[in-house]
Amino acid sequence: VEGGGRIGFVGPKVYFYDKKDTIQFTGVGRIYLTKGKATPIASGEVDNGQYDGCYEVGYIGGSCLLCKRNVIDKIGILDPAYFAYWEETDWCLRGLKVGYKSMYVSKAKIWHKVGASTENTLSTYYLTRNRFYFMKQHATRKQYFLFLLYFFGFQFWFTSGIHLVYHKDLRAFIAFLKGVRDGIKKAQR
Repeated sequence: VEGGGRIGFVGPKVYFYDKKDTIQFTGVGRIYLTKGKATPIASGEVDNGQYDGCYEVGYIGGSCLLCKRNVIDKIGILDPAYFAYWEETDWCLRGLKVGYKSMYVSKAKIWHKVGASTENTLSTYYLTRNRFYFMKQHATRKQYFLFLLYFFGFQFWFTSGIHLVYHKDLRAFIAFLKGVRDGIKKAQR
């Protein structure tokens, strides 16, 4: 990789385990701190070589992430306060803030069993809770305020509808509500 002196994190092309030629993750193009969202590159696309090569991404997914030792010495390890979800995003962004890039390398490949380590309500809880914590850690006051407007003006209602109307999953909805509650508490600390 050209200009690799400041590469801190490297990740592979990640395929869905049960769909051998379908891409699950190649990195994230951008992290939107006004919405608390990250846009994945290529998720769900059949691999026809369109994402071959090496390029810089917003962060590397935690299913397979390599990190240089000097990065750990400088920024520390994964933040255990996250426990699951958003921790790799936080780590890569902390690295970026001190000059370390995250690079995607397509020649490295893994097949990932998505959700194999957590059940649906647990992942819903931590994804929601940690979104607030991540935003409080990295967003400016203005970005965090805009995130709250976006989240409670749109995302909260949309996600509630998905859980209650579309999936008819009261347990996931309750996990989502607990994640919101605990995320706000965690962000206030």
